[in-house]
Amino acid sequence: MGYLTAFLNSKLFRFAFREYFPELLGDTRELSKIFFENVRVIKIDDKKNDFFSNLVEQIVTLRTKGEDYSSCQETIENELASLYSLSKEEQDLLSRSL
Repeated sequence: MGYLTAFLNSKLFRFAFREYFPELLGDTRELSKIFFENVRVIKIDDKKNDFFSNLVEQIVTLRTKGEDYSSCQETIENELASLYSLSKEEQDLLSRSL
């Protein structure tokens, strides 16, 4: 669950969301199964899922305390970029598009 939470809150998913989910009135998006099927979610092992779970838990704790959690978020973004074999140019595109 940690990996999926991290993925769905990542720049990578936000980019896919803007690209693959059609815009409706009021700056909303259509959340239909047909569009979710176009988003590729890589399967990972339990060890990697635990890694993401720990980072997500740290973010929740830090955010609850009103503390900075950007380093945890950056770690997640970098790990996802590695998992999805994103080039530096693709990572820059994600950052610029959001």
